[in-house]
Amino acid sequence: MILVVRIAGKVAQKKRDIETMNRLKIRKKFSATVIDEKDKVRMGMVHSVKHCVAFGKVKEDFLKKMEKRKKGDVYFLHPPRGGLKSAKDPYPKGVLGEHKDITNLVGRML
Repeated sequence: MILVVRIAGKVAQKKRDIETMNRLKIRKKFSATVIDEKDKVRMGMVHSVKHCVAFGKVKEDFLKKMEKRKKGDVYFLHPPRGGLKSAKDPYPKGVLGEHKDITNLVGRML
């Protein structure tokens, strides 16, 4: 399972990116959704907006911990405790793109 968290808001975003994130059901900042990594269409959508979202593999036990934040298909999270490294740079320096351990970031957002 892949957890996708929207980091960027709607301001200064292209219409195509906003439409893609709406189709992924992450309409608001700091909202998250879970998709199957075998679904090539959704994974293609995630890779097309990787400059606006953070994503990575999660395990089922972590998703059970997140259940209290779930409303419908979407998880609504808090801003992360301790802040973000950089909301403009990719993963090694910032938070955007694919993460090796996204549970660390999302754990601070619960």
